[in-house]
Amino acid sequence: MAVSEQKILTKMLAEVQKAKEEQDAEKRKQHIGHVQLLCELLLEEETALRMQSDMPNNPIQPVQQQDNAKSSGSGDSIFDF
Repeated sequence: MAVSEQKILTKMLAEVQKAKEEQDAEKRKQHIGHVQLLCELLLEEETALRMQSDMPNNPIQPVQQQDNAKSSGSGDSIFDF
């Protein structure tokens, strides 16, 4: 469940406002820490979306293996006697 960017920004603004109004230095640091956490969340989400868009849409093709029964008589192996 993804949280919208707008909702995160709204929470950030609320935390900044609480930090501005707070008189206690420790509580102010807590609010600033919440802002930092929300910033990191936004940056991680952007990075994840960018990585998904950079990935190629081509599915990986499986490597086909040769049938050993057919290739055993070809004489190409060092174990052919």
